[in-house]
Amino acid sequence: VVLVANNTFFAPVQLKFHLAKMANLGDEVPSDGWRILPPRAETELLTVSKGDPDAASTFEYEFAYMVGDPHAEHEPDRPYRLPYAIASSVKVSQAYPAAITHRDAASLHAVDFVMPVGTQVFAARGGVVIEVASEFHDSGLDPEVDGPRANIIRVLHDDGTMSLYAHLNWNSIRVTPGQHVERGEYLADSGNTGFTTGPHLHFVVQRNREGTLISVPVQFAAADGRPMSVVSGQTYVAH
Repeated sequence: VVLVANNTFFAPVQLKFHLAKMANLGDEVPSDGWRILPPRAETELLTVSKGDPDAASTFEYEFAYMVGDPHAEHEPDRPYRLPYAIASSVKVSQAYPAAITHRDAASLHAVDFVMPVGTQVFAARGGVVIEVASEFHDSGLDPEVDGPRANIIRVLHDDGTMSLYAHLNWNSIRVTPGQHVERGEYLADSGNTGFTTGPHLHFVVQRNREGTLISVPVQFAAADGRPMSVVSGQTYVAH
């Protein structure tokens, strides 16, 4: 029996597998392992052979996966662009080290920009769109229930890290998985979907670290092009 993984993402995926309840399998068959699956490809994981060729064999398998290459390192070639229209100013309601709702590793370095529903959102950095969710309409205050119900766009960058734009308006997303977007390209409109207390854009850059998403610090371009870290409560003009 050959186990094959089919990666449908436009990004690498780390997959871990485990064989359980094994009976009459060959000694060379591993019970655990992991592989990095190339984008949009089928990858052979392992061949499960019998120990005694004349006897029946059985096994069960489990697997878990995380999008992104665990070897990725955050190495942008320049500061990120603020993700709203040039010359417009937007207030930051939450940024590191504030941890009002950004308490887990995946959102620790996220930035919340206060935006009315319908504000245009632009790409902070170029890359390939690898995930879109656009079917949600509502918001709520239960992170377990409402957290997965945010409309999002996830963009893979050339260094293997990924930008996430969350809480988008459901009928405004202009991109599809597999599409390449340039820095400053119009992606969608901000909204108020998922786990949120009010309309805003949640922006974060993440990488896969051994099967777990972690956020990384991000610096944006100031008026002179130099990198700057945004601060909660301050207002910033996009350049």
